[in-house]
Amino acid sequence: MFERIAKHFVKGYPDTQNPSVQKDLLLFSSLLGIVLNLFLVVTKIGFGWLARSLAVISDGLNNLSDTIGAGVAAIGAWLSRRPSDEEHPFGHGRYEYVASFVVSFIIMYIGVELFRRGFALFRNPEPMQISVLVLLTLILSIIIKFWMYRYNTKINHQIQSTLNDSMAKDALGDVLATSGVLFSVLAYRFFGLNIDGIVGMGIGIFVFKTGLDLMLETMNHLLGRSPDEDLVKQIDAAIMDGKFVEGYHDLVVHDYGRGNLMAIAHVEIPGDKNVMEIHESIDQIENRVREETGVELVIHMDPIGRKKEAQSEFQGFSNNRIG
Repeated sequence: MFERIAKHFVKGYPDTQNPSVQKDLLLFSSLLGIVLNLFLVVTKIGFGWLARSLAVISDGLNNLSDTIGAGVAAIGAWLSRRPSDEEHPFGHGRYEYVASFVVSFIIMYIGVELFRRGFALFRNPEPMQISVLVLLTLILSIIIKFWMYRYNTKINHQIQSTLNDSMAKDALGDVLATSGVLFSVLAYRFFGLNIDGIVGMGIGIFVFKTGLDLMLETMNHLLGRSPDEDLVKQIDAAIMDGKFVEGYHDLVVHDYGRGNLMAIAHVEIPGDKNVMEIHESIDQIENRVREETGVELVIHMDPIGRKKEAQSEFQGFSNNRIG
């Protein structure tokens, strides 16, 4: 279903290898999240008020926080699309990571609030309002949130987006939270057990842990982490297939956001070869890496004597780093 909708609103979809399509898909999924969360806010608060159900109203207010999170994601996705300028020559792609970082704190805040509310209900249990309207509202919320979890997970798998990963985890947390409310309502209706507080505390801990894991993962992107092993292997193959290349070392990959990766490598070449031939070979390597990986590779040539063995061959794997 999401694929059919995305084809109407995202130009070029499903060509998710295109960085432009990826950025448009990020923005569209964030805006869709705002619309769906606002729908749930209005529905839950309205039906909760009609049914006099504090649990449903509180769950609706939780979706209001989700709407804010989706708004932050949309702003981050929009800002990350901005082209480079004099102050930011490498573009604004890292806004995606900044937005994910902010969303992770929103998820942790929701976790704390769920735990706090659950603890209060554990100490002072309140009678639960039960009606068909309450049950239908909770089930509808679970279905919508699970769909949001699925499509954000799918996008994350397609384009490896921390932003969609954060929205997927947020949606999963809501699925569990609303399922907990539904489970508590059913347990109270059929067995007379008021476990709303205990369930709320358990879900709160899970949601907080989800936000914390997302924050740590996003922080790795902001601080710089080791490059993806498959990417390194592709760059390694292109370099080592180059004419005259006898080895390389100190491969550094700089991540400036989606579709904007740069790399530097020191490539060892024979010192007695014609410099024009070597320069042409280096250009071919850089072009191949750009075409196959999208990475802008800059090669520094290290001339070596004919008697020196290529000591650094495949050293790149131990020296690779990302900035």
